[in-house]
Amino acid sequence: MSELYTPPFLIIGGLLAWLTLYFLGFKKTMWPEFILGIAIFFLALIIQQPIQQLPLLGLGITSNQDVVARGTLFTIETAIWLGVVAGLAQEGMKYLLVRKKSLKAALFVGLGFGIIEVVFLVVAGIITAASIGRPLEAPLGFALLSLFERYFAVLFHVATTIFLAYAYTSGFGKQGLASMVALHALIDSIAAYYQLTQSSVAMYMVEALFAIVAILLIYYTCLLYTSPSPRDS
Repeated sequence: MSELYTPPFLIIGGLLAWLTLYFLGFKKTMWPEFILGIAIFFLALIIQQPIQQLPLLGLGITSNQDVVARGTLFTIETAIWLGVVAGLAQEGMKYLLVRKKSLKAALFVGLGFGIIEVVFLVVAGIITAASIGRPLEAPLGFALLSLFERYFAVLFHVATTIFLAYAYTSGFGKQGLASMVALHALIDSIAAYYQLTQSSVAMYMVEALFAIVAILLIYYTCLLYTSPSPRDS
């Protein structure tokens, strides 16, 4: 089969990330924290979307084509703007609501955030496709890429949330927040550039960066969790 229905691949990616955490030893889900992660996602979205879009609408820009038509420099500036706002809104909201939590609690907050993002993307994709009559099918390679992207995205949100909680309780909360905002902004800026231009180079760059960053962050935060600390349980 050369064409596949892609939403299931997004869902599988998210569930595989959850399963990875399960096999890492986090078998009992902390549901209040998981639900808090869901709430943080929507709070961040409420802040993020207007800040991202209102300046563009003020310039008369209503589509990706409008951005690209203004030239490469404007497209890059727009991608950076979208990425920075996303980083500030999402990591900032996480920080405000998890900074005093244990690392284990923060893990499940991040998991809730990551999983609801998967659901949101699936629902939004289906609605968008239905409204413009666009099929949801894609080549096998692209479908698998979407699976891996969601897998690493969920782990990324888990790891950044743990790191923010650790940074606050370790006395470098603001510096930790700044580093996670910068990292998130970098990844989302490249992703935004891909969405605006459909550049295959940007697509592979962001997927590779996402995978590397997620793996390193998960490894690092797992080390933090296994280090003796009264706040880790």
